[in-house]
Amino acid sequence: LLALGLGVANEGALKACGAPPAERAPALAYLRLAEELAGGGRGGAAAEEVRQARDALAFCVEEEREVELWRQRAEMLRAKGVGAGAGAKVAAKAKAKAPSGSGAAAVAALRLPLAARAFIDRVARRLAASPTVARAWELWSRVAGNAVWRAVAAGATTAALRVGGVLRRLRGSDDAAAANPNPNAAGAETIADVLRREAAPVEVVEVAPGRYADMAAAVEAKCFGEGRPLIVRAAGPGADAATEGYRRALLGAVEGALLGGAAGGAAGDETVRVSFSPKGRFDGPEDAAALGLDFDGEVLVRPAAESMSLGTFVRLVAHAQECAVQGAPCELPAGMYIEYLALHQYLTASLGGGGPAFAVEAPMMVSNFWMAGNPTVSPLHYDEYDNVLHQVLGEKDVFIFPPAALPELAYHPRYRATYKYVFPDAFEVAEVGEHPVLFGSSLRLDRSARGGAGDAEARRLLALQPQVAALRPGDMLCMPAFYHHEVHSRPEEVSFGAGEARLSLNAALNNWFHTDAVFEEEQRLFGYA
Repeated sequence: LLALGLGVANEGALKACGAPPAERAPALAYLRLAEELAGGGRGGAAAEEVRQARDALAFCVEEEREVELWRQRAEMLRAKGVGAGAGAKVAAKAKAKAPSGSGAAAVAALRLPLAARAFIDRVARRLAASPTVARAWELWSRVAGNAVWRAVAAGATTAALRVGGVLRRLRGSDDAAAANPNPNAAGAETIADVLRREAAPVEVVEVAPGRYADMAAAVEAKCFGEGRPLIVRAAGPGADAATEGYRRALLGAVEGALLGGAAGGAAGDETVRVSFSPKGRFDGPEDAAALGLDFDGEVLVRPAAESMSLGTFVRLVAHAQECAVQGAPCELPAGMYIEYLALHQYLTASLGGGGPAFAVEAPMMVSNFWMAGNPTVSPLHYDEYDNVLHQVLGEKDVFIFPPAALPELAYHPRYRATYKYVFPDAFEVAEVGEHPVLFGSSLRLDRSARGGAGDAEARRLLALQPQVAALRPGDMLCMPAFYHHEVHSRPEEVSFGAGEARLSLNAALNNWFHTDAVFEEEQRLFGYA
């Protein structure tokens, strides 16, 4: 009866899916019973309840299928060994539904097969190199370009749309490229490097080991009360920190998955949701044309996500790191990340629900778990709730800007897209939302800081008074709502058993707390009350 009336939004129903196998089977049986009892041919609200119960059941069944599929894939990769694969790539097929509004529904007609698109782009680059063609294009765009795109907005024919799309590529650059430049070349100093070196550090408050009451007082008074970021750090080397319990539990689960036996208990069988990214960036804006979408500007891309057991995830991470050590191609993407994993639903046996290690008056919304074996970037954004993050394994650099910097940080509405991961080494753009959303900045802190434009951008951002939180294991970062932040995570190497296995991991846990604060800068900038 768990799902009746609430369906996939019902925490109890979803917890049934994330539970260990021994608990999941009876929960699914009750879910099927709920669907059966809610039937009987009734209409109206009851029919909606039946649909929602079926949705919850379908979610659970699909999750079980993915868990088993990934177990088989991990076993296949282990059997094949390192060296077979071609590396991840984006094959952005235009399966997505086109955005609607302002004539954008017609954009679907612009989507050409990838082979044809590649041919056209090669021809366009050669033509664009010709001064004569460039001048002709400039004259054409002045005279007829606007007319073509007015026709697009009015729902012009497919032929007109394709002509417009090809001609726009002849420019060789566009507004989207200027707003979201190519990432920095390897080895050059980035804007993030400049901020790391020159921005002010976040204040650190040291507390004695186990003095969680002092942690709570610091968080309540300085962070939540005064509204400023704060790092709480255990005083003295090797001191027990708020994260020590999480660290022990997590390392026990990982060791059990790597070495077998009872070291990890049942934790290795617990289900997790894993996100996949071709570049190690998660939930940020990307150039639409580069993804094979024939409209200008950016889309906000969510990574692909599938379910597997924690043990399977650990074995995949170990395989990917072995590929890297040997310099061999790997049949896995560059970015695999457990992110936003709600601990009231998943890993309840191994991490015990993920509540904060201290008592504060603010009402807690949810605890999230994060883990990866590769470096990850969470692009610049802000949240609408107070945040306390516990760094468990590895290190993080959190680049923080004050809420008042909102007008200077290139936020604007974009359509939301979602990757679909196609095993072993491809990504597709599976869907594009119908309405723009406001989330994430267009700024790229991985852009080169060298040269006129890069250096000027770094100086401009430093003038906004950013701060940097350099987190190490055991640190706790408190960040009030509406502070803009970009997170760069790096793993640390951990030994398991008697040195039998080594694995590099980054892991964190954060608690979101409800706040009644209002983001006045957002209201002023985007014109709503």
